[in-house]
Amino acid sequence: MDDPVAMKGSRTGRGKARLRAGVSLLCATLLAAGGLVAAAVPASADPISCWQSECDGQSPVGTECVSDAVVIEEVVFSTMINMKLLHSALCSSYWTKIQIDPSAGLNSRYGGVVYVPQLGGTEAMRNTGEINSTNVGAASPMVSSMYSVKACYTNVSSSFDPSPEDNRQGGSGQCTRWH
Repeated sequence: MDDPVAMKGSRTGRGKARLRAGVSLLCATLLAAGGLVAAAVPASADPISCWQSECDGQSPVGTECVSDAVVIEEVVFSTMINMKLLHSALCSSYWTKIQIDPSAGLNSRYGGVVYVPQLGGTEAMRNTGEINSTNVGAASPMVSSMYSVKACYTNVSSSFDPSPEDNRQGGSGQCTRWH
């Protein structure tokens, strides 16, 4: 082992091994520190509350669904009633939000999201409950985006569709288009 080239090569091999070990230790330390930082910062404030049919019947209020809600259609009726059909891609669900002007002197109104299976079937409604001068706005429970939907309001009852597809039921109210 008196050959200086052979000795230099072996020192270089040991040096590379030490360098690799040092880099590995540094990376492990940084990853551990990053893990502590990542553990200290939560991934998100709240988990997604529901998805499609899991959302059926749930209130959108207090869920993640409202965070990305988009107004699909908004209708204002003589400045006294504002009706919105909303959709959340995050939850793949729809709901209706209805507000009335408390100074308009309107009698009670009812609203909701009317829904039917996309390939046909029985029409149903998730309603907002009564809206009046003391309860001037409400949101309906959600409906899965697997349904065709429209938003409606009426002065008759919480399950009344003022624009049915099959016959005219009487009463007053209006709906958005089907979506």
